[in-house]
Amino acid sequence: MIKTNKTNIFFLILTLLTLTFAGCSKIPDCTELNTQYEKYQLNEDTTTCELYKSVDKNSCGNGIAEEDNDETFCNCAEDVPSSHPTLGCEGNKGEYLEYVCSAQETCELQQNNKVISQEKAVVFKNSDVTFRANFNINVPFILDIKDNNKISVNLEYFKGPASSSIKLRNLVVKEMVLKNSAAIIFGTQIYSEQLSTTGRKLQTKYFELAQTTRYETKESLQVELIVSYSRDIFDSKGELVKTEDKIETLKTSIGSWKIINPNFED
Repeated sequence: MIKTNKTNIFFLILTLLTLTFAGCSKIPDCTELNTQYEKYQLNEDTTTCELYKSVDKNSCGNGIAEEDNDETFCNCAEDVPSSHPTLGCEGNKGEYLEYVCSAQETCELQQNNKVISQEKAVVFKNSDVTFRANFNINVPFILDIKDNNKISVNLEYFKGPASSSIKLRNLVVKEMVLKNSAAIIFGTQIYSEQLSTTGRKLQTKYFELAQTTRYETKESLQVELIVSYSRDIFDSKGELVKTEDKIETLKTSIGSWKIINPNFED
């Protein structure tokens, strides 16, 4: 009889333990169901997981940086921090460039305040004509960034022939050509402007620079100004002796300039 009671008590305890652990195992871990877009919590009355928070997918403002929705810091700063490793927009590239958001909401390189604009004054001349020009160029000159850098040039007809026995007619500034020291043409600007008096300022022109195959290079820039005119030569009595039709290429240098192409690494 005693042995039977002990057996019954053992099975009773085993049954209670089984029921107890079985009850505990039925309480789910609701955090396992959580996703970026749905959050669950335990309903203690029913011991089931219930959805308590959800956000719309592919929606700027939901607090989730969604590459599938083409979100970036520049077009959805609410969701994407500027420091995001792939979708953010911050930091520098080299000494002169920094990443910024453009008006088109894209992350682009922009030159910083270490880039300065310099003016280079030069003279084009021969025995008949003298032109003065002011070139404005950034130092360094940086290619392929949102600043869209260009070299500007303002040209002025400064002086005609020194001799009173020579008169010019039909003076036309035809074009200006920008080259490097290897004679590679960076650009040509057409003027086709006819001049009659000194002091005349011509249209402002703009040059872009050719692509380089290194991150940083130094170029010696040469400029050619092509002009045409008729040259009348008079004697001491003021009578016309000879007329010469001229096409002249006036040359000068605007010096060496540092050029940076951010598409190439150091």
